[in-house]
Amino acid sequence: MNSKGFVMRKVVLAACICILWGRGAAGNAQAASSETGQIESRLDEVAKSYTPGNAFMGSVLVVEKDKVLLNQGYGMASLEWAVPNTPETKFRLGSLTKQFTAALVLLLQQDGKLNVNDPVSKYLPVVIEKVSGKHYGDLLRERIFEPLGMHDTGLDNDELILPKRAQGYAPSPHGLIAARSESMSVPWAAGSIYSTTGDLLKWERGLFGGKLLSPASLVAMTTPGKGRYGFGVGIDERDGSRVIGHGGGIEGFNTQLTYLPDRQLAVVVLANVNGAIPTTMAAQLLDVALGKKVVLAGERKEVPIGKAALAKFVGTYVLAPEFSLTFALDDDGLIAQGTGQSAVGLVYQGQVDGHPRFFNEKVNAEIEFVPDASGAFPSIVLHQGGHDVPGKRK
Repeated sequence: MNSKGFVMRKVVLAACICILWGRGAAGNAQAASSETGQIESRLDEVAKSYTPGNAFMGSVLVVEKDKVLLNQGYGMASLEWAVPNTPETKFRLGSLTKQFTAALVLLLQQDGKLNVNDPVSKYLPVVIEKVSGKHYGDLLRERIFEPLGMHDTGLDNDELILPKRAQGYAPSPHGLIAARSESMSVPWAAGSIYSTTGDLLKWERGLFGGKLLSPASLVAMTTPGKGRYGFGVGIDERDGSRVIGHGGGIEGFNTQLTYLPDRQLAVVVLANVNGAIPTTMAAQLLDVALGKKVVLAGERKEVPIGKAALAKFVGTYVLAPEFSLTFALDDDGLIAQGTGQSAVGLVYQGQVDGHPRFFNEKVNAEIEFVPDASGAFPSIVLHQGGHDVPGKRK
């Protein structure tokens, strides 16, 4: 072969390699896009699974870095006027307010106006206002909301006319009823802020992006103390990642805000119906966003089991010093009752890796019975709200 032919073959070979590489990259991009689309679809399915009968009405936001995976309103902001919830709807936050108050305290400590190690009696009755000389609401606006661009967030009060405000509701035996509101002077710095899902994303990005607190203050805020609680936030761990979260509840509203700093993954669930759904939903949304399998209540199938076989699960299991689960039989099958709680029925789901599992839709909890070599069940695991809590038989 002459040199010209050899050169031509090299050119063709190089072109073929480029084409194959391009196809591979395109294929990878298509696969990634398909996976993202599946996650987005599944997140919406999770949220919608709670909407029948208006059990959940609210707004949901799931964002990882700059990728919006879900940003949707569900149900009505006002049943009376048939106004739907949207991402712009404003909700009372309840105890999510505490982390904003905590941030103000740390900012004032940075200013040298207080010390968090001082006895609180030194500053009572209203700590922030005493040392700053400013109204709590004004300080929130000046030090947090305006710097972070949180224009749809503020301190609620009894006279405030608030555009795009959600009406709060509570379940009753006859369906939803309008929740009676307490004066916002009662929860005050512990529960009187309103906001939107989008503004709460700005809060998380600003807080963990270094736009608000000094590095030392942020570490102090997110260092777990007793009960794994920091300054206005709970600190947990999922698959090696820190999870910073908090729930809130006030008449007509329940909320959950969860953030994974190392993945810049935010899950925000704001509901204008009282109940535990936001916490449960947020845990499932987080699992889906992390690529984990989530089985929704409507997707579960009951597996037949005889009463004689159920007898082996009867007993009491201790999950914490002050909390146990007691399993017993009634006419319908196996029931479980937590300390100080009402009994709930359990539906048998079959076995996973030889471990029998039961489920209750009302509390969205799964019980895994762990056998020993003899076939007895000396321990259980309660799977609920994204947590796996072990228990030992008494």
